[in-house]
This record gives sequence, structure tokens and C-alpha cells, in this order.
Amino acid sequence: MCLLLSACTKPGSDADSDVARILGTYSFDGKVENILSVEYHESDSYVNFVFSPVFKGHKTTYIDFSISKALIGKECDVENLSHNDDYKFSYENPLWYYSELHELKEGTICVKNLGDGRVEVSLDILLNDGTPFVLDYTGDAMRK
Repeated sequence: MCLLLSACTKPGSDADSDVARILGTYSFDGKVENILSVEYHESDSYVNFVFSPVFKGHKTTYIDFSISKALIGKECDVENLSHNDDYKFSYENPLWYYSELHELKEGTICVKNLGDGRVEVSLDILLNDGTPFVLDYTGDAMRK
């Protein structure tokens, strides 16, 4: 079956967009998952990322993270930030939902502009109930 699927793909075609690549990782309560899709949106005041281990289709698991543009390039302690003004964070999987209405308990967040459309996003935080969450992504800002 696998040979049949690969035989349908012409060398040099756009098939790479149909193949999941590991773009980064995140850890929820110690369980490491791969990031397979990233969406990026920008407004006048914020940059927003939606990370997911789901490559295509309905995103049943995702991390939705926004940060004020004024904080890009700075490593920030969430205890010194204004929740829902400086940052927003939500996480959902089929068993858990952490709403952006709840501020993070503690930790650091950092988004760096690496130039040429690339960014580095680093989260090392405790969610409002004390659950550890870590995310590392370095790649294209515009990956849809």
C-alpha cells in the first residue's frame, strides 16, 4: 500500500505540502508532542500563532498564543505581564481546555524575530492549575 501511494507522487511536484514535517515540539504535563502545523496572524498590536500536532483537517488539539508586538525580542516573566493585554494563551486537546480567560501561573515567554520571515517562539510556563507547558518553535512566521 505504501508503494502505491508513493508511486502516485511525481518527483519534484508539490507533494511536500502533503507530507507532515516536524516543525517544533511542545510538552503538556511532561508528555512531548510534535508540532506539525503552524498558523501565523498579525494585527497592528499583536502577533498570533496557532500551533498544532494535527497536520491537516480539524484541529482537535492546538495552542493559541498571542503576544504584544512591543514584547517581541524580550524574554518575559509572565508574572510581570498584563494578562490579556500583553499576552493571550489557550490550549485545547480532546480531554483538556485551558481558556485564554485564565492567566498563566508563572514562567517565561519569548518571541524573537530572526529576520527573513523566520521567528523563534519559546514558552516555559505553568498553566493556571500548575500544569507545566513547554513549547519550542523556530521556523517560518508565515506557515499556513
